[in-house]
Amino acid sequence: QFLHPEQLAPILPAPLHLGLEPISPAMAAGDHHKAVEREHTEVRERHLERSGQHVAKQRTQAVCDELDRRAALCLRLEGAKKTGRKTLGRQLASEWSSGVELTAPLHSAMQRRWEAALAGEKGVPAQERHLVCIRAEILAKLDSPPEDLELRTTFQLEHLQGQGFKSQHLSSSLVQELRLAWLGGPVSDVVTEQALAGRFAAAIAAMESQLQAAQTKQRKAQAAVEKRASTPAARSKTARRRQRQRR
Repeated sequence: QFLHPEQLAPILPAPLHLGLEPISPAMAAGDHHKAVEREHTEVRERHLERSGQHVAKQRTQAVCDELDRRAALCLRLEGAKKTGRKTLGRQLASEWSSGVELTAPLHSAMQRRWEAALAGEKGVPAQERHLVCIRAEILAKLDSPPEDLELRTTFQLEHLQGQGFKSQHLSSSLVQELRLAWLGGPVSDVVTEQALAGRFAAAIAAMESQLQAAQTKQRKAQAAVEKRASTPAARSKTARRRQRQRR
């Protein structure tokens, strides 16, 4: 047995009894069943999302390792004497062609560097490599070593006045752009390259960590919104709003 709205009207103040609908035990049980079903669905979705994130993370790490491996092979060629590069290239050819498959832009960039090293082409000046590394450190909000502070300050001032570097927002595409600029070489100073490699890798790792944290925060916020929207009170409010709109 349950009370109808007209039976509650004399008891409750007007704001409380307006819009009440009869609720039977069967309806209450149905709402409970739906709530449990929604909870199970949310658990399954979270599990699938975590599994997908894990696979994506593994794939990203495999690509990063492959890029580093190929960059090391290029560096060996770039550090060899010009007269011995073709011989060394033939020895390294099987290593170069094996490994994880890369996307077309990454493969093309690495292939250009490999061919440039084989041909003995002049590499990118060490100063430019420094600037790519410093740019990555700025975007990652990391400090540069004391010996590079003057170069970093000059770089920032030039871009603030010209291209609006500060307005760039961190994104996956920007991280890939930096990676291509770094790995696409070729390099002219192997010693400088080896010194900068660790700094650049740390900057990329920091940026990827920041991106992942931002994505996680966004997913949690979206999940909270969806959870609030699925509560009985929210559904009732939505139903009343639609009813008023139909009127």
